[in-house]
Amino acid sequence: MYSCRTCRRGSTGGVATRDYWAQTKSGLLIPAQRNTSAIDSELSYEEIAKKAGQIKKRYAAAGVKLSPDCGLSRLCSAAAELAALWHAGNGEKVSQKLLFDAMHLNRIADAIGKVDTATDPKPYLQDLAAGDLDPHDRVREKGKDILWELELVEQMEKFSLKARLAEPDVVIDVEGRDLAAACKKLYSTENANKVYSNAVHQIEASGMPGILCINIDDLRPPNSLIAASTQDRAVQAIGFQNMQFLGSSEHTFLNYMGAARIIGVLASSSAIIQVPNSIPVVARQSNGWFRPSLPADLRDLMTAFVQKLERGGR
Repeated sequence: MYSCRTCRRGSTGGVATRDYWAQTKSGLLIPAQRNTSAIDSELSYEEIAKKAGQIKKRYAAAGVKLSPDCGLSRLCSAAAELAALWHAGNGEKVSQKLLFDAMHLNRIADAIGKVDTATDPKPYLQDLAAGDLDPHDRVREKGKDILWELELVEQMEKFSLKARLAEPDVVIDVEGRDLAAACKKLYSTENANKVYSNAVHQIEASGMPGILCINIDDLRPPNSLIAASTQDRAVQAIGFQNMQFLGSSEHTFLNYMGAARIIGVLASSSAIIQVPNSIPVVARQSNGWFRPSLPADLRDLMTAFVQKLERGGR
């Protein structure tokens, strides 16, 4: 289907694409090397701290309690602490964990506004504040599941695709036609087939054509980052992991797509990446497959969807 990436870092950038289409023996089309990159504009630590304050104001305005002991509150505090240390000229006191927590808070702050696409945002805010959101542990949390749904909406909007939080999880408007997205976050591959089956049933119950969107962040070893000589090489490593994951379940996905129960599968993962002489960045890479032997109307829908992503929203 497609590959796209988003990097959050300290400088602005443009959009670049490369083409290389491959086909598996079973007929899946895999443009594995088609990358669309978007680099977010520069943000200071003070600006990230302001975002933490905005999150607290959003909860207060919605009438949703944000416990000081919840994971989201702890991340907000980390952003404020980092900004204070930096402002005071105590950068040497900034720990790696404090920096990474603030980077994760920035990621959440950018996605949390997408709760407004839901008919009732309050349950999403409540779930996001429940439990721990630490991206470096491997504990199953409802908040992490919700964050993936919010990030998918955010990602789609970056490509000029309207999306909203609705059953099955996210609904994407593709040229006036709804495409259902069942968002699943994997914490282990042991019960993956059950997760896929539940997601497919959700899509079928919606009555819309759909795609399975799988977040595999938590399949990576905990407390890890990707070190590489360049950002491109680091992002390629994330994409390679996505493609390995898709390949490991190819038969299962092919069965679902062959029966037109779903029309595509998306694997997405993010990681902190470190390159020489540069600050760490958070990068997300998404890779997808679709089956070319779809009925004409479904193939047209998927083609329009993929083209929008490949063109970077243009």
